[in-house]
Amino acid sequence: MKVTVWHLEMTDPVQLVAPSRAAPGLAVRRETPGDPATIRRFYLSVGEHFRWVDRRPWGLEQWVEWAGQRALTTLVASVEGREAGFAVLDVQAEGVVELAYFGLHGDFIGRGFGGAFLHDTVRRAWALGANRVWLHTCSMDHPHALRGYAVRGFRVFKTEDEERNEDGTMMA
Repeated sequence: MKVTVWHLEMTDPVQLVAPSRAAPGLAVRRETPGDPATIRRFYLSVGEHFRWVDRRPWGLEQWVEWAGQRALTTLVASVEGREAGFAVLDVQAEGVVELAYFGLHGDFIGRGFGGAFLHDTVRRAWALGANRVWLHTCSMDHPHALRGYAVRGFRVFKTEDEERNEDGTMMA
């Protein structure tokens, strides 16, 4: 199947657009360094609905190795004490911060928490000293993901088409 991948960026913190409505009950907890077990748990639980498959076979040891090679900040969103989603900021060279992972559990989608959590996450990326914040999403993600990133101020800088297997894995 054909999958479109969009690479998006912000190059100035003034591009970040705040949500138009509040998200009552949303709290965000920061974990630094990024905890591989937490990242893996959310990757599996949030990603199962959107065919996040590239790291699904990884054991905890591989997550520990991956996380150990990066300067990660993990953010965990909760609503009234229930874990709602997560984000992982990957601080890279020359002031670049990648939003490596971002997602909500299904029962929190469509209730205004995503925009508020994304805004908070990107605000924190700029606070890490970023001069550029970027991410990628694809046509297998939530149908409103691309629009949600654009509404917060991200702009597409590259688009790629890939052929993938029906389960979302890369073709050999």
